[in-house]
Amino acid sequence: MSGSGTVLVENMQINGRAEDPGRTISLTLLDNYAHWVILDPLRQRLFLNSTGRVLDRDPPSYISTIVVKVQCTNELVGTVILHEVRIVIRDKNDNTPRFQQQHYYVAINELTPAGTIIFTGFGGDNGATDIDDGPNGQIEYGIQYNPNDP
Repeated sequence: MSGSGTVLVENMQINGRAEDPGRTISLTLLDNYAHWVILDPLRQRLFLNSTGRVLDRDPPSYISTIVVKVQCTNELVGTVILHEVRIVIRDKNDNTPRFQQQHYYVAINELTPAGTIIFTGFGGDNGATDIDDGPNGQIEYGIQYNPNDP
């Protein structure tokens, strides 16, 4: 989760000058329905606006993409061009698995080496679920090396 003020687009690279004197273009942010984006037209930057709220891909928000348009008006001839900006929200591994049972038992040979994956895909009615997306939501159990073991 990025904080408010995080730069989403460093420079839109639109030709022209958006400030006086000598202004040749004006930039306007459109379709910013939930007000997640702030436009700095002089620097042609887009910032995240998450003040007082959390931008999260996971439930209950389910925000995976933010789409806004930047309207560029050529002040010299009056033409208008719309630039669509699509911001893809990546999942952060910020949720722990929820287990359906309090205890689970599995038999493992005592000679099984560290790094061995015991099982994956431990889901369903008897397993565990994780609301994180993609690899962050996959549950895997394995044997890890313990440097304190003799």
